[in-house]
Amino acid sequence: MPPSPLRVCAAMPVPRRASTPFLAACFLTLVASSAQAQNNDRIWGRVFTEDGGSHEGFLHLSGTEPAASWADVFEARRTIPDEHYLDWLDATRDGKPATRTIELRGYRVSWEEKHPDFTATFSSGIRVGQVAALVTTEEGEVRIVPRSGGRGFTVAEPARPTGDLPDTIRTRSVSISPRGVQTSSSTLDTGGRWRRSGVYVQNPGRGRTVRIRGDDVRRIEFAAPPTDARATNRRLYGTVQDRSGRTFSGAVTWLHSVYQRDSLHVLGARREHRDLPFSAIRSVEKGQGGEVRVALASGGMAEDRVDHVQGLWTHDDGIRVADPALGTVRLEWEVFHSLDLEEPPAGLGYDSFDGGHPLFGTVTTQQGERIAGRIRWDADEEWSWELLDGRSDDVHFRIEFGNILRIERSEPQGVNVTLRDGRGYDLVGSNDVNADNKGIFVFPPGVEGSEAVPASGAPAWRYIPWEDFREVRFTHPAPPAARP
Repeated sequence: MPPSPLRVCAAMPVPRRASTPFLAACFLTLVASSAQAQNNDRIWGRVFTEDGGSHEGFLHLSGTEPAASWADVFEARRTIPDEHYLDWLDATRDGKPATRTIELRGYRVSWEEKHPDFTATFSSGIRVGQVAALVTTEEGEVRIVPRSGGRGFTVAEPARPTGDLPDTIRTRSVSISPRGVQTSSSTLDTGGRWRRSGVYVQNPGRGRTVRIRGDDVRRIEFAAPPTDARATNRRLYGTVQDRSGRTFSGAVTWLHSVYQRDSLHVLGARREHRDLPFSAIRSVEKGQGGEVRVALASGGMAEDRVDHVQGLWTHDDGIRVADPALGTVRLEWEVFHSLDLEEPPAGLGYDSFDGGHPLFGTVTTQQGERIAGRIRWDADEEWSWELLDGRSDDVHFRIEFGNILRIERSEPQGVNVTLRDGRGYDLVGSNDVNADNKGIFVFPPGVEGSEAVPASGAPAWRYIPWEDFREVRFTHPAPPAARP
């Protein structure tokens, strides 16, 4: 990786009587580096609207959990594919579906339905940097198309200037038609929630920001921003520390504030309300007695004491950090200790995300048996862009599987997760990490799901129920033979 302009400038020999042009050039290099880091971090895309128009620029996806940087998570509802359910049914119920029977005026009526032990729909998400496009289907749903290894725009521009999709668009890993979206991985359904929000588009060339209602959006295509584009709204970035001393660094969302221009609402000791722009703040720290100290970037303090930070004592959203080497964490006010605001480092752009690969690794059972192959976690998650949910000391974690090195079951419940950067967390509180887990499937190399059944009639894959699971060690990226 090439050295940053900051280090290059610092390493350059400075003449004892440095000329003004030399110092100006160094200063401009540092400014350009900082600006480029902000530009790379920000979401860029093209929005196609229902009336046939299009808008391109820096994007802000609004909603209950807004997204303005590639590391932010786009929230969605997910429906587990039927083939995953059938695999689980074969492994746990001998392929027999649940049957419900009722008596009605002497007649017995029976029908098959999904087993109540298998929850088919749940809350999920994907980091925006792993997304190729958001597409509105003919049914009015919004689907997320993962990049699955592609770079740049992986969804072609419509052949007609109407904003409608042509009969079929095909790329290396994405197939889109008016009947829906299919990829080599899967799709996430937002369930219409995003349609009630919207998207803000800031076009640097036109110098203005346009708000587009969610129900007016036909499609959004994502790509890295042009090198000459400059974002006017700088993203909040910093390090958050919880009450246990653990730190998380990345793009910060404070309630619904995502930019440095947004304000922190405080009530001072003299009961005076103040709105402090985050650009003027260096740090926010909560004391043991609940008092708050807000240090200004200028070196002073906002107040001798801040009695209240508006919203954080009662608001459910809390403080979220999009940590690139982890995923996202959400801290409620009770577990928050401090926030130190910083300038974002370089290297957080669209091309920093690999687009996703199949999960591959070795699962070890309680009996010590080791099985290697493609992995489907909790009978569902099987791609590196998917998220593992859990809670630790009232901090809510959503860890991208691509950042996980090892998951080890712990007693009496929960797991210990080790990240690729060495950090480790004990997680509980989710079916991803406790006894409600629907089990782990392992597909040997070259075997593609439930369709691969040898002549013996037994499935080639292995199913490990949660009570037999000890640990899994992931291999990143997956070997070429494990890729579809």
